[in-house]
Amino acid sequence: MYLAHFGFHKAPFAINSDPEFYFPFASHEEARKMLCYSLTNQDLITLITGDVGAGKTSLIEHHCLNQNTHHCCVIRNPNCSWEQLIEMILMQLPITTKPTITPSPLTLEKHLRHYHQHKQPVALIIDEAQAMSPEILESLRLLTNLKEGTAPLIKIVLFGQPELNTLLRDSRLSQVRQRIGHSHHIAPLSPEETIKYINHRIKHAGDEPIISWDPKAYQSIHAISQGIPRIISMTADKALLLAKFDQTHAITEKHIQKAASYCEFSGSKTGYQAFITPFTSALLIGTLLIGSRYVHF
Repeated sequence: MYLAHFGFHKAPFAINSDPEFYFPFASHEEARKMLCYSLTNQDLITLITGDVGAGKTSLIEHHCLNQNTHHCCVIRNPNCSWEQLIEMILMQLPITTKPTITPSPLTLEKHLRHYHQHKQPVALIIDEAQAMSPEILESLRLLTNLKEGTAPLIKIVLFGQPELNTLLRDSRLSQVRQRIGHSHHIAPLSPEETIKYINHRIKHAGDEPIISWDPKAYQSIHAISQGIPRIISMTADKALLLAKFDQTHAITEKHIQKAASYCEFSGSKTGYQAFITPFTSALLIGTLLIGSRYVHF
């Protein structure tokens, strides 16, 4: 590993989601604020989409850690039966010491009503929602009919890839669509945000890391990744390892290009030079100078 070489205490570009490295770029912040408003408003279903690697799971974890208005039940693998889905929700609503809980709609309503009356309203957050069947989505919609007075017992947040929008256009899901109060698509990082994202993760990985980035390395990694955070991290992680092999603390364009060639996505983009304009180059270099306090020699 390269941690000691650069002075890191943890890997800055690990693929697994880590709340410590959460970076609030513009589109994420829009989604977060919309989600907070939607849950405190009377919306029943909220929809958030984003490309693979756009940071949807990071947003879910950040929201659950930093809000106190709802009890969050998070379903990470919704490719299951209706009974299994109910069981996963019930496991996150523990109000009994019995060793088993019958996964029925009636039991679920009992738990939801208890939480609403004695604890907090419940928000059901479903990741990878595009994997759900129309039948289960319609069953979820029926849960939003459950109320305590005029207040719903559960609110539903659907996170998914863009294919989720196609699924929701199914003629059987017209009533689900009508209950979506707010929707947002998480956009990729801009060139400026790419630099800030990289520097943010480096800053949180070590107290005084010994590392620098060539401006062309920033240009290259943004063009290759097209602003997708996961691809930025995958490429940067390999680039740091290559720099360690070269016994240098400077990340260059060559390191980025070679790192990308080791990744599965390297053949999916055209030459990165085509994406770099004089304006983009100036913006990247200017942002580098402004944010240079985050990287040290």
